Amino acid sequence: MRIRTLVSFLGLFLLFSATPALSAGWVAQSSGVTSSVTQLDGSGTALLMAITGTQTVLISQDGGAEWTSETVQSSVTGLDVASSSTAFITGTELCGMASCGFVTKSTDGGDTWSEVFSGSTVSSLYGIYMYSSSVGWVVGADGEIYKTTDGGSNWSAQTSGTSEILRDVDFVSSTIGFVVGDDGAVLKTTNGGSSWTTLTISTSEDLLAVDFVSSSIGWVGGENETFYKTTNGGTSWSAVGLSDLGATDTIYDIDADSTTRVLLSTSAGLLETTDGSSWDDVTALNTESVTATYYYATNARWLGTADGSIYRWDGLPPDAPTNLTTSGTTSPPSNDTVVTFSWTPVTDDESSIDHYEFKLDDGSWTDSGALPNTLLVVTDNGTHTFSVRAVDEADNEGSEASIEFAIDTAGPTVSTLSPTTATVNASTTFSVTATDVVGVEGCTLYVNGSAVGSMTASGSTYSRSHTFSSTGTQSGNYALCTDEAGNSTSGTSVTVTVSTAASTESTEETTSEETTMTDGQAQEGDLIKMACEAGALVNDPCTAVYYYAAQDGKRHAFTNEKVYFTWYDDFDDVKTVSRSFMASLSLGRNVTYHPGTKMVKFQTVNTVYAVSAGSVLRAIASEDLAEDLYGEDWNKQIDDISDAFYSNYDFGTDIDEVSDYDPVQEEDSVDTIDEDLDARS
Repeated sequence: MRIRTLVSFLGLFLLFSATPALSAGWVAQSSGVTSSVTQLDGSGTALLMAITGTQTVLISQDGGAEWTSETVQSSVTGLDVASSSTAFITGTELCGMASCGFVTKSTDGGDTWSEVFSGSTVSSLYGIYMYSSSVGWVVGADGEIYKTTDGGSNWSAQTSGTSEILRDVDFVSSTIGFVVGDDGAVLKTTNGGSSWTTLTISTSEDLLAVDFVSSSIGWVGGENETFYKTTNGGTSWSAVGLSDLGATDTIYDIDADSTTRVLLSTSAGLLETTDGSSWDDVTALNTESVTATYYYATNARWLGTADGSIYRWDGLPPDAPTNLTTSGTTSPPSNDTVVTFSWTPVTDDESSIDHYEFKLDDGSWTDSGALPNTLLVVTDNGTHTFSVRAVDEADNEGSEASIEFAIDTAGPTVSTLSPTTATVNASTTFSVTATDVVGVEGCTLYVNGSAVGSMTASGSTYSRSHTFSSTGTQSGNYALCTDEAGNSTSGTSVTVTVSTAASTESTEETTSEETTMTDGQAQEGDLIKMACEAGALVNDPCTAVYYYAAQDGKRHAFTNEKVYFTWYDDFDDVKTVSRSFMASLSLGRNVTYHPGTKMVKFQTVNTVYAVSAGSVLRAIASEDLAEDLYGEDWNKQIDDISDAFYSNYDFGTDIDEVSDYDPVQEEDSVDTIDEDLDARS
């Protein structure tokens, strides 16, 4: 409990001093006042108090995060917080036409105050020190010293042997104490104040502050750069030079934690020593005025300034962010280069979180703002590490949290389709070699620019048989292979030469089949597409496959092969129709995923959905629930849907537990696309 008194005539100077520009570690707290903070004291961190101006007491019960103000009587000058509920204030009030000193006490944490000592014979009182809740001393004008042994109910005068104004008092035990005052007055007692001895010190300057850490070692300070230290209980004193102070600077407060760690509140800023000999200015500028300090522990110390500001030291970094998640994946990698990250907001015990910083792999830290999320565009293929940390208002950098994700935007390497010759009406097996750094998900064989079905894998070789029904050269033959990240690559398109069959029977069969294929018509319930001309590309409209629905007589497009293969195993049943027949059919809604077969997500939304009948998407509440529904490899069963197809779907109730959704039941509930279209109606 440190008690400090500020000389009254310094008030005007202090009110016009600027707010300290403090170095990293000191964090401003909202005091709500602009008058000079002349006293700071506390009981640990449970109760803090400050005197500001002449009649205002600031009170905090949460380490200074919030301060409330109480107006007290007359002119207050001294403060001591004796416990988490008890505090004392000293000052000067009018007694008739004269001024006299008083002591006011609170036993409810500063909510109410009652005067416990005053009188016309009591001079103005300044410093107060409570050694305990019961025993304490006050000092004041005319050399007056008073002691209480019953918590302030009664006070007895002690003989100081001086008539100087006494400003500050400090005790290291119930018997050994020191007092300082004007004209270089330094007093000592070894018997609890029954008698006081004047100590010799080489200064006549007014001394405003005293602090001892033992019966031997202590410091006194005051006006005009006056600062002395003793190591023998005051028998002798050595002047301490402070290079950051000018000749007219004043030391208002001394707060020593040990023989080596001392804080000085001065008109030139806050000075600190951590070795007992060298002193550092711990404010950014040496022309600012720090008027009071309270030192409880290394990371629990406060200072007050001439403009009413209160700062707390924050030397501890924030904790690492928790619950770090990403829209990216590692197995399989994602081909979405827009990756989002989010985490639980971090709190800080001493101050607030100012911002978060992130880095990618071994890059530099980048400010990502105050929100607990960020979005990155990552174009480099491979596995990456995203790290994030919190930075508090004192610029302390917290521990980092990290998460891995992988990007793969490169499709498989696909060889040229072989062979390039075939016999009409005879099955020919076509093959390619496909490799990928992540893994090949599968390959589809294209003949004449149209997909005819999935190819069978054997190691890195993918094969499928196909029978040509006519002779001649057939162009637009290749394999389209897709990796586990969803990237697709087409092999080089080749021309296949189909030779004439030797038998008449085969020729007749070919002619008959050609007649069927060129009929140009189809039945409801058929899969249909248009014929492709030689050299047609993958994205040519002729490659699009539609479902000819009995439900509404319209053609319904498959948005991609992933949707198609949830309904069909291959393209064997796709019928080629004439362009005029295709044009005669109105377009209906797109075919969506077969219920129960896959989980899906939109490219820019992190939510994962299960599919129910009627194109209804239902959000899955957690990763654990997804694993319960789809097994350990659940994350390999998620397909990305382009945002362009968002309106193809409706949205149902969320899936919060396993009993809310059964993938097998959902898949069995719909056998045909017509049934799914009926469910949408």
